[in-house]
Amino acid sequence: MYSSAEHGYAHMRRQTSSPRAIERSVLMRAANDLAAADPDTLEGYKALAEAVRRNTKIWSAMATDLACSGNGLPDDLRAQLLSLAVFAEKHGRKVLSRQADRQVLININRAVAKGLEAAAQEAA
Repeated sequence: MYSSAEHGYAHMRRQTSSPRAIERSVLMRAANDLAAADPDTLEGYKALAEAVRRNTKIWSAMATDLACSGNGLPDDLRAQLLSLAVFAEKHGRKVLSRQADRQVLININRAVAKGLEAAAQEAA
């Protein structure tokens, strides 16, 4: 959990960060939470379940934004990201039932975050 100082700093950072920087940060945190969970213990499995739930929520929110007509991304990129959102949701369920590796979700989040960082650097 966050301390009040961490929460306040996170709030201030959201106010000063670009939307893409926030998306990058959220994806990286989700990847790190997925990586940190130890599914071989009860508490670790609970942490993994929570990390998968948050990851699914993130991708669902991104899918909602991507599906909006006002989204400025090119159609092909939007379609690819929407496909990743669907995949992340399905794969998360498989991770929780121990039928798939969480590393796939971690890699996807980190790759998309890296792409967001590169796009921000090009825009600057």
